[in-house]
Amino acid sequence: MKILVVGGGIVGLSTAWALVRLGHTPVVYDQGAVPNPMAASYDQHRIIRLAYGERDGYCRMVKPAFQAWRRLWRDLGEQHYAETSTLLIGGRADDYASSRASFDRLNVPYEELDKVTIKQAVPIPTTTQRRMGLYNAEGGVLLADRIVGALTVWLRNQGSEIHPQTMVRDVDFHHAIVTLNDHTQHEGDAVVVAAGAWAPQLLPELAAHVKPIRQAVIYLRPPAHYLQCWRNSPVIVDFGGTDDARAYHPSQILD
Repeated sequence: MKILVVGGGIVGLSTAWALVRLGHTPVVYDQGAVPNPMAASYDQHRIIRLAYGERDGYCRMVKPAFQAWRRLWRDLGEQHYAETSTLLIGGRADDYASSRASFDRLNVPYEELDKVTIKQAVPIPTTTQRRMGLYNAEGGVLLADRIVGALTVWLRNQGSEIHPQTMVRDVDFHHAIVTLNDHTQHEGDAVVVAAGAWAPQLLPELAAHVKPIRQAVIYLRPPAHYLQCWRNSPVIVDFGGTDDARAYHPSQILD
């Protein structure tokens, strides 16, 4: 089958990868470059972890996600992932308790660390208001820009069509037709929309249900005497304020 994929970020490219593996022919369209440095999925890193508070569904998805990533590494012939383990800390007791309860429900192994142990293991974060931490040996850093770049190369080597700088202005799911910004139409056997933050513009009926969010990335230089400890630290997930935060040392992905 010929499948038209609208969006060339990580979701669109990984959809195309899965379609190729199933014997289909994907055709990818993106309004920007592919890979696109301005896209939400293009960055040095993305964290993968099992701690999601009370949201068991997210935690359940991580196990098969690890399996899918391993299949991708085999196809690409290289691994763009740094296994670091994960430490959940935070001042919001309900988030901590709900994550621990979720781990118990789903039989996820973890260690409970007190404030002193956390400070010894990861001395940089301030732990004044944090009583406990949940440590899980799984999780780490996905190297996002390398993944989308390698996927793009792999798909082109498989003969897949990728059309950058090609905006889709309309989708007819019933007839599997996409209309481009120049009013030309292209037909396939099915259409998959993986347009990310601009999906509500393409499909206005989604506007009431889809809310794009912005994440900020901050680079900090730790004190020299903390450097080695910070290099070996787990990924930190902090439920400490109105917004969640994640932290890791860049050497885990740049060395």
